[in-house]
Amino acid sequence: ANGYIVMEGKERADEWPPALRPVGDLAAALSRFLEAKVQPAQHSGHSEFRIFEARTPPTVALPGYMRRIVRHANPGHEAILLAVVYVERLEKMYQSFGVSPLNVHRVLIAALLLGAKLSCDNFYTNAHFSQVVGISAAETKSLELSLFSLLQYRLRAADLELIRAYHSLCALMPG
Repeated sequence: ANGYIVMEGKERADEWPPALRPVGDLAAALSRFLEAKVQPAQHSGHSEFRIFEARTPPTVALPGYMRRIVRHANPGHEAILLAVVYVERLEKMYQSFGVSPLNVHRVLIAALLLGAKLSCDNFYTNAHFSQVVGISAAETKSLELSLFSLLQYRLRAADLELIRAYHSLCALMPG
């Protein structure tokens, strides 16, 4: 079975391609995945989502932000796939949640950080990750803990969820 993926339940390696696409390609597809979900900027009426909202949309575009994260924090395949799973879970669990220009960067930060901590033995500290993403370590910790709570502390993903996330991202890649 594929040693790259954190799975729950029976592993079905025959549904994975013989080789995973490079992390950089998956990361670029993750930014496209999130951009496709962005709805018009509006502040959430629900307090549990406000922590993810910036006062104004960040000036750095999501693809460039994602390239910076890949270059300096090196998230693995697993972290990227888990980020997809976490965003999809938020959308299913909370009808009032939506990705917007005000929260997309912070949702990405929290989802990647949680995914990396679950799937990687050696992940960067919150202090390092905070420097990479341009926010304080305290704010990074708050985003991480808020997403962890919103996901009801359920971070593991079934193999089928990861396979679907992988194929969703591959569909957003050129060629």
